[in-house]
Order: sequence, then structure tokens, then C-alpha cells
Amino acid sequence: MVAKVVVAAAIIGGLISFFRAADGDFWIEVFLGAVRGAVIGLGCSVSEIQVFSNPELRIARRLPPVVLMILRAAAYSVFIVLGLAIPWLLADAPPLWRDPGFGEMFAISALVAFAFSSGIEIMRLLGSEATIALVSGRYSRPRLEDRVILFADVVGSTALAERIGDLRFHDFLRDVAQDLAEAV
Repeated sequence: MVAKVVVAAAIIGGLISFFRAADGDFWIEVFLGAVRGAVIGLGCSVSEIQVFSNPELRIARRLPPVVLMILRAAAYSVFIVLGLAIPWLLADAPPLWRDPGFGEMFAISALVAFAFSSGIEIMRLLGSEATIALVSGRYSRPRLEDRVILFADVVGSTALAERIGDLRFHDFLRDVAQDLAEAV
């Protein structure tokens, strides 16, 4: 998964640089754009897997979607700045903050990262199959489908609900449902 994201981000970074590159150092700019994209993609995907979507941390389950998107945007911004600093670190270019295109590159990178973050959050809320079906237009026309539904009972759930209270019990049930969802 991480490798696919890194390759896709490198291609996107290379394409962005392809369209922005000056005549003189064209291929160097394209190469540096691909490296920038790979660094940004690696940082964002590792933070997503290790922190935001980590089932052991359960951070995505406990925070409201808006807060989670803001935290993702902040983390992604750090990796974007690191990725954009690559020419300064590798090619003895002027410092990052003196680059006249820094603001534009940061804005483009932040928009791409925000699009990925939004997509991840929508998939988390709806599920990947429903999100893909929604985006592809599958739900535009009614259709007959076979579905499998799982009914599960949590042993001792009534006593547990009485002991821990409604809100904590709801959180518990949400965690149980999300833990079972992937396996189902």
C-alpha cells in the first residue's frame, strides 16, 4: 500500500514539475519533482497508517471527522514542507523560504493532500465499497443485488451498558462493529 502511494505521489510530483519546469534544467526539475512527491507520499502514507488509521490507536474512531481532517492536514503540511525542501537539501538550491514558487507549490501539494485526506475520511465513514459505488455512479439507478447481513449479539451487553453508561456503551458498540467490519 505504501509503495503504491509513494509511486503515485512521485508520478504526480514529476508531472507537476513537468508542467512548471523552466527550459534550462527541465529534466532535473522533473526528477526533483518526483523525489518531492515520493517524500510527501511516503510521509503522508506512513502517518496515515501508523497514526490516523491505526486500529490499535483508534484515533479515527474517537475524534470528530472535522478534527481528524484538520490533524491530517497539519501532519500532511509538515511532510509537504519537507518534500518541498528536497532541492534545497540535495541540489544546493536557495533556501526553501526564498524560492518564489514555494507558495504555489505548497498550495498545490496541500490541495492534493486535502483531496486524499477527504477521500480517506469519506471511505472511513461510508466504507470503501460504498464510496467507490457512490463516486462511480452505481447508485444513480436502482438495481437488484444479493447482500449478506451479519447479526451479532454481544454476550452480557445489557449488564455492560448499565454499568458503563449509554455514551461509553455506544462507543464500545461502534468499536465492535468497526473491528468486525473488515473481517465480514
